[in-house]
Amino acid sequence: MRIFLTCIYEQYFFSIIILYYSIASYFGNSHINYGDYSMKKRWTRSRRGVSETISSVIMTAVVITIGIIIWGYAKTSTSIIAKDYIDGVIMQTDDFLERYSIKNFYYDETNNMFCIFLYNYGSISITVDSYISLSSGPSYSDIGTIIEPNKMVMISYHVYIPHATWVNIICQTGRSMTIHDRYYLS
Repeated sequence: MRIFLTCIYEQYFFSIIILYYSIASYFGNSHINYGDYSMKKRWTRSRRGVSETISSVIMTAVVITIGIIIWGYAKTSTSIIAKDYIDGVIMQTDDFLERYSIKNFYYDETNNMFCIFLYNYGSISITVDSYISLSSGPSYSDIGTIIEPNKMVMISYHVYIPHATWVNIICQTGRSMTIHDRYYLS
């Protein structure tokens, strides 16, 4: 029984010594001698620690680079979107300020002149293209009439309009604000 216990004790003791010296050799002892067994630490370094460090550095660099790229894209795209938004708001503001109407129109049969009076009651200058078309077929246009704010302009067409004819009047600005009207010559 004593021999048996001695064997178990020696095995247990021996495994604890091997575990201790394994841990000690991992932390820097280059040569450990215990009994008949000797354990030498390899002089070549373990590549595991170096590769983990290098991979950590590379991953950190990649994450920082991707973050900088995304930040730069977001900064650039938001400034472009903001500029487009501001331009759109300014353009719509001009659309709201653009106000005009057809105040009057008449046909002078003695001179064959059809006259349209347009009044700009907005706060900005506008450029108006006007078109008339007769129900009998022909059409006429006047392009690029500039009307200053709070002013009235007369646009005249030299045209013969027979009796019992509808005259369709279309006035349109450069910002596509369109006015339609009709005149019937009886």
